Amino acid sequence: PVTPYRMNRIAVEHLRENRIDRAESFISKALDLNKNYIPALFNLGYIDLKRNKTDRAIAIFNRILAINPLWPGVHFNLGRIYEKDGNFGQAALHYGREIEINPGFKPARESLQRIRKVQKYRTN
Repeated sequence: PVTPYRMNRIAVEHLRENRIDRAESFISKALDLNKNYIPALFNLGYIDLKRNKTDRAIAIFNRILAINPLWPGVHFNLGRIYEKDGNFGQAALHYGREIEINPGFKPARESLQRIRKVQKYRTN
């Protein structure tokens, strides 16, 4: 059967092979079936992040947070976007929130430490 779960799983397989356009078409099918299917939204945000469509990625990640504010990985990706844009305050905020949601997620801890060093350096 055609389900959002199945369409998203196929999209993930295409993402693993770096077939972004193919992945996006299956994500679109998943979202046609359920516009609030978080795994597909997350993958769409990831694709936009990869394509440097940061405004759209931010909108998608915030949409996920409106549906489920505890969805793992969303704050981490928002932190990555804000860090890349030089908005270290927002990056630190999102990395910190990711750690609250997912305490064992080492990349968020490392990113927050890096941001704090940058912030400390800038204030000295």
